[in-house]
Amino acid sequence: MKFMLFTVVAVVLLAVPFSGYAQVVSVKKIIASAQTDYAVGAQQKKCDILKNASSGVPFVRSLEVRGKNDAFWEENIRYSFRVSPKGWGEEGAQRRLFITEKKMTEQEIRLQLHEALLMRYAAIVEFFENQVTNQLYKELIVVLEDRIKVLEKSSISTDFDLNNVIVAENDLTKLNDQSIQTDKDMRMYLWKIREFLADTAFIGFDTNNFVAVETVIERVRAASLGADSDNVRLNNFRLKYFVSQDKYLAQKAADRRYISFASFTYDYGEYIEENNHRLQYKPYDLNKRYSVELGLGLPFLTTDKRDAARKEATVLSDKVEFDLAKRELIEKTARDIRDVEALITHYKYLLSRQNEVNAQGSLQKYLQMNGINPLMLLSIKQGLLENSVRIEKTRFDIYRNYLQILDETSQLSQLPLVNYLSASKELIAP
Repeated sequence: MKFMLFTVVAVVLLAVPFSGYAQVVSVKKIIASAQTDYAVGAQQKKCDILKNASSGVPFVRSLEVRGKNDAFWEENIRYSFRVSPKGWGEEGAQRRLFITEKKMTEQEIRLQLHEALLMRYAAIVEFFENQVTNQLYKELIVVLEDRIKVLEKSSISTDFDLNNVIVAENDLTKLNDQSIQTDKDMRMYLWKIREFLADTAFIGFDTNNFVAVETVIERVRAASLGADSDNVRLNNFRLKYFVSQDKYLAQKAADRRYISFASFTYDYGEYIEENNHRLQYKPYDLNKRYSVELGLGLPFLTTDKRDAARKEATVLSDKVEFDLAKRELIEKTARDIRDVEALITHYKYLLSRQNEVNAQGSLQKYLQMNGINPLMLLSIKQGLLENSVRIEKTRFDIYRNYLQILDETSQLSQLPLVNYLSASKELIAP
């Protein structure tokens, strides 16, 4: 008995701290966590490596010092300094290539940040929708359960129809399935947001400043929604094309290597021998210890043109990929704008229909009447809730398309970062 009491107390003590730390955070905090995302940090490190890289000796591919000794005699030592120059124009081409690669690496930081932001925005909208919809489903379940009870109680009446009970039970089963699925999805996004925040105490976010759908409609219509030339993904395709183009030009420049090497040699053994000639009053030439060697290349005969051809083909392929991505972006942005307009029309229709039917007013009117059929009241409640579900689903579809447009125009990652799900477009501190 004491052991059982101790176990219960221990469980309660363990549960209390966890529930005590549960917290509601702001949407801004969730979005701001994108700046510390692992992928963003990893890309930043890659960029730092390129920033700290040195270019080496200009116009020189390699430098080397050589030494040679015959028979291990001190007098037979020869030193050589050998230079392998770069091809004609290779230095400039390599410099341009490195600058382009560095720009692409910097661009990929923004791309990673953009993707991290998009994941957080999407998780927030999906979590919020499942939270709202699940609450409506639970209210609908109560109404259907009450409806089934009323129908079962009327089984003694002459107008009892068993088919009505079966239909209501089938509807309840489907609704329970939908409620379970939305609850499952809500928990999935709950844990996803917890991962973003690195905080398992997160239970929800503050929706007080959440942007209203009417404001979203105004922003969509007021914004410049053409295919933005600064689109973060399109910039990646563009820079990828520029990099492959610069690689091709660098390869062509490297193939124009007309001087393969230049070598300067100092032969100590030759110096000893000529100096001995001088001491013996024989003809001598002390300059014989120095020699210069020059290697001339014949690139037009020896260069393998296949590497350059492969790089040229890659340039063409990347150019086509960029052009197709640009065309697809223009088409997708126009399509999403049309979708938003259609959703706005549908949303306004649902709201106007709700006002026309005035379900709340009808419900209050029927509640004040004596002897009203309870099935009628439950039908009114059910219709009201089902219409609310349709309105909420349409509202969150508008939010999703709003995020797609923010994604396509790259507004999500434009600096300074802004919380586009707030009514005031609050700034996100770096």
